[in-house]
Parts: sequence; structure tokens; C-alpha cells
Amino acid sequence: MSSEFPLSLGIKIQNPQTKKAIELIGLIDTGASATVLSEEICRSLDLPKLGEVTVVTAFGETECPVYRATIIAYGENVETDVITLPGHYSNQTLLGWNVLSQLPMERILADFKKSLPVLRGIESRWKSVFGPHKNRKEKGDALESFLEYILEQIKGTKVVFKDRRTETEEIDLVVCNETDNALNRTFGRYFMIECKNWTSSKVGSSEIRDFFVKVYKRKTEIKTGFIISTGTFTKDAIEEALQLSREVFIVLVDNSDLANFVRDSTRDSSDFFIDLYERKSLFPKFSKHMP
Repeated sequence: MSSEFPLSLGIKIQNPQTKKAIELIGLIDTGASATVLSEEICRSLDLPKLGEVTVVTAFGETECPVYRATIIAYGENVETDVITLPGHYSNQTLLGWNVLSQLPMERILADFKKSLPVLRGIESRWKSVFGPHKNRKEKGDALESFLEYILEQIKGTKVVFKDRRTETEEIDLVVCNETDNALNRTFGRYFMIECKNWTSSKVGSSEIRDFFVKVYKRKTEIKTGFIISTGTFTKDAIEEALQLSREVFIVLVDNSDLANFVRDSTRDSSDFFIDLYERKSLFPKFSKHMP
């Protein structure tokens, strides 16, 4: 198959003997203990079969074929064992494994081609986040544009305020959330986003407090605020967000979270925000500090 999908957004699965290959986008976690593919993909590539392995899941034990494949992801060649599973298995069944849908190959490729313009839009805006930039404002606008584009992909969300400035405060993004899925139930009708395109410095506790004040002043309408940084947060900043997240929740999103989204950008964007909220707004690893 000719190269049609950008490798920066995906992976190539290749027969190590014949070099027959197919390119997919962001569906495989090559860091897992094994890679899971559909039987149909393995057959289409004529992957060499190694045998079978017993897999224990919530459905019980089952014997699954094992194949050998070469995975080319982000410029790295990884030769790995591939396990195929019956169609009723899903991501929920195998935690830590990213299972490719058991759809017919034609349907999988058609879906990828349909989503390709969005994926390329995400990639180009992600690259622009890191410049070059003429000035500080252009640098900040690049991150806002990237996040706006992600939000545009979620049906029912709309940025209603952008770069709103008064004598006392600046607000980057306020999002109206009229989705009919878990995003609405989780965040309510509005949520706020503050962008920090600070690749060379950490966001500190003072920035957390300043943002908290903006959200808290509007707590009748806004219950959740995201501080999204291309850098990282200090330990004090993380603890400050924990202490302040009572009546409103402050969710901290760093460069690794953003990079993971770009690498797995076939995910539904609303799932990305919900996952961040569930993992970070309650700060489970810091729960011992809670009264």
C-alpha cells in the first residue's frame, strides 16, 4: 500500500519478511507488553504466525493467535509479537492495550481517509504552537488556535469568549458546552481555558491562584477551569490546584498530555477532556493531603 497517512500522526505495520505494509493512524500503543490487532489486518499482511497464547480477561481464558510484525512508529522500527482477539474484546477488556476495531478493512480505511483532513489540521496547528513566533502574543495565539480547533471537532461546543480583557483580568477562552454526551454532564454548560505557551518555564502557584479567582467569580455558571501549558507545573502549583478545587475544579494540562493527544488524535476530543478531568481534577495521587 502506498504511503498516504503522515507517520507523525500514526504507525506503519509491516510484514518483517515480505515488507508488505499498511499505515494506520494513532491506534497502537507500542509501549504495551504486546500489540493487539484484528485478525483481518494480520491476514491481509500475511504476517508470519508464531503460535497461540492464552489470554485472561474479564471474559475468561481464550486461546489467541500470535503473529510477528514490524511496527514503524515516529521513525522507530520495533519488531514485536502481535496478538489477535475475538471481536467481542474491546479497550475496556484489556487495560493498557489499544485494541484496533474489528471492523472490515475497507471500513477502517474509509474512516481514516474521512478523518484525515482533521488529523492534518491538528498536526499543522500543533507544529505552529512551537513557532517560530514574532512576539509573545503570536506565541500565545498559536496555542489558543490549536485548542480552538480541537474544540471545533466536538459537536455542541463553541468558544463564546476569546482574549477578553478588562482593566483587572484577561480571559483566554470560555467554552459553551451544549453537548449531549458525558462532556456536558461532567463540565456543565460552560468551562474556562487559560493557555500558557511556556515551553521553557514552569507554571507556578501564583498563576494557579490568579486563574482560580477568574473561575470562582463566575462559579454560578462555570464549575471547571483548565490551565493548559506547553511546559510543566511546579509541585507548589499542583498542590495549590488541589487545595483550591472545592466548589470549582482546576485541571492542569501539561506538555505530555498534549503530546499524547496529538499522537492518539483519532480519539474523540470530548473523551480527551473528560479523561483529563477524571485523572487530574480529583488528583487521586495527592488524596493523602486532603482533609
